[in-house]
Amino acid sequence: MPAADPNPAWRPAQGPAALERICCLKYRRVVANDHTVRAGASILQLPPHRDRRSYAGARVELQLRLDGRMVVWDGHRELLTMPAPAELVQLRTLAAARSDLGSRPPSAGYRPRLDHPW
Repeated sequence: MPAADPNPAWRPAQGPAALERICCLKYRRVVANDHTVRAGASILQLPPHRDRRSYAGARVELQLRLDGRMVVWDGHRELLTMPAPAELVQLRTLAAARSDLGSRPPSAGYRPRLDHPW
């Protein structure tokens, strides 16, 4: 039986950077008064930004990318990118600490409405 609509239902990705932001673990954070963000046992220092006086109290998203990088994202731009640890032991420790990163990802616990189309 042919499809009712022959056009594909998927949309093409907007480049590899968009896929990296989609395919990662995401955690919500609030920037401390000293412009730091906690990531488990690590503390990430945000650099100053020319368009904004202070990030203190701002809500940001901590992304743990599939290659091990940690990225602090404010919704418009990457504020900080920490490279993946060079040693495999550190990567394993980071993988074990995922549950200690704090808040659940925004999509965790999401349930669609009962009248959701799919």
